Amino acid sequence: MNKVGKIEVILLFALLVLGYFFSNHVMGLRAEEPRRAVVGIEALIGENPLVPAIHGEPYYNKPPVYNWVLATSFLLHDSFSPSAVRFPGVLSLWIIAALLFWLVRKYQEWKSALFAGIIFLTFGDLIFYGAVNAGEIDLFYALLVFIQVIAVFHFHHRRQLLLLFLVTYFFAAVGTLTKGLPSIAFQGITLVAYFALLRDWKGLFSWKHAVGILLFTGIVGGYFLAYSQHGDALAFMLNLWSESSSKSANNAGFGSIFKAIYSFPLQLIQITLPWSIFLIWAKKVRWKQSPLAVFSLLFIVANIWIYWISPELRNRYLYTFFPFLSILIAAIISKMVETKRIDFKLSRIAAILAILIGTAFIALPFTEVLPPHQVSAIPFFICGILFLAIAAFQFRFTQNGFIHIAFILAFLRLSYNVCILPIQAADSKSAYYANQVDEILGITENQEVFWTGYPYTFKPELSLAGKSFMRDSISTPPLLAYQIPYYYSLNTNSRLLYTPQPTEETWLLGEKQYALNNDGRIYFEFKDKWTQNTLVLYQVEKP
Repeated sequence: MNKVGKIEVILLFALLVLGYFFSNHVMGLRAEEPRRAVVGIEALIGENPLVPAIHGEPYYNKPPVYNWVLATSFLLHDSFSPSAVRFPGVLSLWIIAALLFWLVRKYQEWKSALFAGIIFLTFGDLIFYGAVNAGEIDLFYALLVFIQVIAVFHFHHRRQLLLLFLVTYFFAAVGTLTKGLPSIAFQGITLVAYFALLRDWKGLFSWKHAVGILLFTGIVGGYFLAYSQHGDALAFMLNLWSESSSKSANNAGFGSIFKAIYSFPLQLIQITLPWSIFLIWAKKVRWKQSPLAVFSLLFIVANIWIYWISPELRNRYLYTFFPFLSILIAAIISKMVETKRIDFKLSRIAAILAILIGTAFIALPFTEVLPPHQVSAIPFFICGILFLAIAAFQFRFTQNGFIHIAFILAFLRLSYNVCILPIQAADSKSAYYANQVDEILGITENQEVFWTGYPYTFKPELSLAGKSFMRDSISTPPLLAYQIPYYYSLNTNSRLLYTPQPTEETWLLGEKQYALNNDGRIYFEFKDKWTQNTLVLYQVEKP
């Protein structure tokens, strides 16, 4: 790489750092972020961090590790702010990129290592969704799975089997206590597939493997034993199975599975754009010469079928495969750019993209795509001019075409933060709920408010292929948009606790009909846009 290319790489990483770390406060929490935040707040200021909770009552959908991670971030930031919620996810993304560089550099060439890290950081869905909604659990979980899996390859390559099983089962245990059953599936399938590929049955069935299993059992079993001293551990484990099962093909009909099978490849290609396009040229690489690439392909092929046939698939569930796809795509691009003609074409493509994007940014404020009362043309114009300047630079320097494309993506993310994100934030549901909570606290003069309502009851079951083996009944506080308890905690440094029975002369929040049934005097009402219920702030006065 020439001197200009090295400078561009430095600028590229500077743009990525700015894009990923310095706008996390702009957008309020959305999607799964507020739920994760509320459970994290409970872990920090609640009665017992061993027991995940919402409204002071047990929460059964996820194990506790990510709650502890968020609680640590809250302590570091001394705040429950959106930036504090998103920090662990963004940090996890960068740790994965660093580990990718280290791993590929160790087993392949330096250029492939650099490309792998950059590709991972600039996958389309990651850079414009995953790293924007970084308060969700999936980036941190992807980090755990990545370490869990690469430990198998790295330590087997070094013939350190005891260390292999100790490290991989440790992170499998942490992953299980983060997201439940998927880590167990990754562990079993990957170990069997890789040791079978190497025909190392002796290593797979060795006493060292038994030590790893004992470590896993001790960590996971130890947690649930401790949990059983404070709550219903069996119901918790049953619901974790039910949660994973509901998102898999286990209880799905043939029609929904068939639809998932034919739609999945397009979905995977879409969320890994633009780099997935380069998989077309996979035949250019001699894969057998790269054990790391073979292992990455093995991991993907052996495990991805679980998601391929899952009707309830979300894009973020596939983030665990992104580092391994980065390794494969980096090998392809490294081989391609050895040909100057291809490198030149990539550079020209990048320059043309910069012109198109720059022109679009200049024109956007004058279209009806964005709400005109919220749009200032100045930042759009500045970003557009800078894109055109980047295009001029890339027309002048025609080497390092891959870096040029990545640079466009990085600057597009920064431009998105500056121009688009504030507009989305102003019209978001998060802003709506933040305003409703402000109204509530204004009326109550920051006095404590309790969440009320009829309990929400659900029935998790242990089932396989449609056959039920065990069922339980669990009751929790009634559902509401999780932004409400989040913004309540953000403003009061306390929890929105649940009370099963309304008490007199206490500020209460609940569904309107429930309040009227309890002779409540209503002070404020608004719409919960998630449950579609009308919620009210009320008091039950003394007779």
